[in-house]
Amino acid sequence: MFNIYLTVLLTFISTSLFAASFNCDVSKELTHIEKMICSDQQLNKADENMSQGFFVLLKKLSDIHTKKMFIEDQRNWLTKRNKELSTCSVSNCEIQFYKLRTQLLYPIADIACDVSELEIDSEEQVKQTEKTEQNKENIVKDKKDCFDKPVLKSPSEIICANRLLRHAEGKVLELYTPLKNELIKDQTEWLKLRDEKLKSCDLVCIWRFYKERIEFLVRYNFDEYEELEK
Repeated sequence: MFNIYLTVLLTFISTSLFAASFNCDVSKELTHIEKMICSDQQLNKADENMSQGFFVLLKKLSDIHTKKMFIEDQRNWLTKRNKELSTCSVSNCEIQFYKLRTQLLYPIADIACDVSELEIDSEEQVKQTEKTEQNKENIVKDKKDCFDKPVLKSPSEIICANRLLRHAEGKVLELYTPLKNELIKDQTEWLKLRDEKLKSCDLVCIWRFYKERIEFLVRYNFDEYEELEK
C-alpha cells in the first residue's frame, strides 16, 4: 500500500522537482513558476540541484514512515516555493531560497554511531513495544511502580536509529564547526533544547527543529560571506 502511495506522490511532485525533467517547450502548458524556472538558467540549475539532493537523500531512507514524512515535507516546501518565487522582490532572493533548501538536503551528511543496526525497522519497533508491554503486564503488583515511567532512549540513540536525523545532525555539525568560536554559547543552548525535543517530539517536530537550526547556520554563513565581500 505504501509503495503505491509513494509512487503517486513522486509522480505528483516530479514535474516540479526537476527543472531538467519537465519540458520547457513553449508549446507545453506550464505554470507561472515553471515558466520562471525555464526562462532563467541560474534558477533552472538551482532547481535541478535541489531536486537531485532530495532524491539522493530519499534513497538513503529505509524506514517507510520516515520516507512518507520526508516526501510530505518536500511537497510542503514546493508549495512554499511557489508562493515565495511569485512574491520575491529582493534581488537574487529566488536563488537564495533554493540554496537554503539545497544545503539542507545535500551533500548527504552522517555521524559516527556505536551501534550495529542504525536504521530500525518500524515493524520491529512495534513488535518490541508490544513485547515490552506484555512483559509489564506479567510483572507482579508489588513491582509495578518500577514501570510507572517509560524508559527513554538517550538523544544519541534516537538520532542513530534514524537515517534522516543522522543526516540532520551531521549537517548541523558541518555548518557549525567553522563558526564554533562565534556561536559556541548559542550552540550549547541549542543542544540542550535538542535533547528535550528528541525525548518529547515526534519525527515531524524533530525534523522541523533541525531544519530551523540548519537554516539559521546557512543564513549566518551567507551574512559572513557578504561581509567579507564588502
